[in-house]
Amino acid sequence: SSLLTQWRGDGMHHEYLQGFHPRKAIMNPCATSKLLDLINCNSKRNPSVLDPFIGSGTTAVECLRRGWSVFGTDISPTAIGIARSHTWLPSLEEIEALKRVVKLVVDEFSSKSISLENTKATTSTLKSIIDNEKSQLSSSSTININMIENTLWFLLDYEENRKDLINIPNAAIAKWSLAKRLERTSNRYIEKLEQFRHYVPNGTLAARLEVHDAKIPLDNVTFDGIVTSPPYPGVYNYVEDENKEESAFFRGIANGNNSHLEREEIGSRAQFLSSSSSSSSSSS
Repeated sequence: SSLLTQWRGDGMHHEYLQGFHPRKAIMNPCATSKLLDLINCNSKRNPSVLDPFIGSGTTAVECLRRGWSVFGTDISPTAIGIARSHTWLPSLEEIEALKRVVKLVVDEFSSKSISLENTKATTSTLKSIIDNEKSQLSSSSTININMIENTLWFLLDYEENRKDLINIPNAAIAKWSLAKRLERTSNRYIEKLEQFRHYVPNGTLAARLEVHDAKIPLDNVTFDGIVTSPPYPGVYNYVEDENKEESAFFRGIANGNNSHLEREEIGSRAQFLSSSSSSSSSSS
């Protein structure tokens, strides 16, 4: 039933935040929910679930909606960054802080006429504003500045990967400044974020999301069930495509060399083609 739901595309992909900047091959929320229904939760009021290929966080979103504990891992830093912004349960104070910082970024982009293509300027501007906010909020115990930072890079990364602008004539796109686009995107995201907070039962623990290689066992943790959608073998280069140096998330959150991630990735298209080439050479 869950596989049919996934293949047919039944259900809403955009009801919450899962469809807002999704990754490739996003897991269908309805299919995820059907799998969660199979977990025996009779012995526990709030079961705990593991998703070792969390991707953009659909399993975490569906667990949070039920008030369940969820631990998600992924080898891609960008995937974890996206999942964190999809599953954030901010306080009202944190939402107001996010709105204020977004306005600072939008005003700076607007006053300096910074374009989306000028990644050096967008990166330095965000980093400067974030560093200033960190120094001002360093003593605050109620505002998670790291999540605000994560969300700023999430919003910029979303704009850099907007698929819905592909078929719009360049003349129309040229009229939209980055500042205006980011302002609209941020408003949409915050609206969905506020709605999501109300769908999650009070007292629900925040999702635990970490960069981790699924081939390495997790120590000293137990779960009531595992719900996941492993990578489609030989179809995508998840890590390579998401964590390029020109990616906003990679520039801001995961700055560094990603070659080791590509080597460790499970089932990538590059590995599949390399393996096929090696096999052909051996047989010949």
